[in-house]
Formats: sequence, C-alpha cells, structure tokens
Amino acid sequence: MGASLRIDRGDLAKTGALYVWMYPDSRRGYAGWHLTADNVMLTKLCATIDRMLAGSLSGPSVFPVSAATQSVLAVPNYRTNWPLRSAARSARQLVLTAVEDPRYFALNENNGLLTVAAGKERLEELREHIKGIMHGRGDLAMGPDTKKRRPADQSLWFWWMLQRRT
Repeated sequence: MGASLRIDRGDLAKTGALYVWMYPDSRRGYAGWHLTADNVMLTKLCATIDRMLAGSLSGPSVFPVSAATQSVLAVPNYRTNWPLRSAARSARQLVLTAVEDPRYFALNENNGLLTVAAGKERLEELREHIKGIMHGRGDLAMGPDTKKRRPADQSLWFWWMLQRRT
C-alpha cells in the first residue's frame, strides 16, 4: 500500500486555511467547486502534488477544509445581493489522489469529502493554478477533458484570497 498524507485541523497558523465550496443552484454561473487558501496551505498543497508527481506519495492526501467565510465568498462576487450566497456549501475535507491516465481529471463529492482525482498532466495544471492563487490570480476553472459540455459539478474554480489590512 502506498504512502498517504493526512493533515489535521490543529492550529490554523501552522496548518493553514483551505476553503472549498459550492454555491446552491449555481448552474447559471460559477457552476462547480471553488477553491482558495492561505499561503501556508497553498504551499502544502503544492508540496503534496510535487510528491505525487515524483512518485514518493502514492496514496491519497487528505486536507481539512474550513467553512467558507463571507470574505472568502465575496471574492467571486457571485450574485452580490443574492441572499443565498451565504448558503454556499463547504466540503469538510479535500482529498487529492493520483491516477495513471495523465489527462484524467474528476471531482467526486461524497458526504462532505471532495476527491480530486488527476493524472500527471492534470496534477501539473492543478499545481500551477494553486501557485497562481499565491500571486493573486484566479477567476479560472479546470475540469475534465471533454468535447461535450462538462457537468456542473466537474469544474474546479480557483480564487485569490483577500489580504488582511494590518
């Protein structure tokens, strides 16, 4: 059995904060899952993906997810005055798993666990999008390669974090 990684919630200053959420009835805009995190967690996610790509981490990696706050939800500006924006549903955990097919990408949510299964090429793409968050980039999504319109729950959007003023 391959090595796996599990990060406990613990102290957020040490473990970082990861937010993964979905808007209710988001078929008309920003359909799918949304991801942002602070730099501590982004660094951990990238390091985990690097280990998966190098073959030193073959089992799934599990990351705790915090409930999306109003400041996190404000970044996509999805229906700003829409009262149900606060009803966004957060995953409880994010699971990253590597698969053989290099172009494979799929999202599967079960009981609050969102699993991202990806092959080598898609893991590299995922890592680049995560790195982009560290540099204030976002408002873009990835999903499975398909010639058909992708199912609404198969998009993973990336968003920058609002900086706290000190």
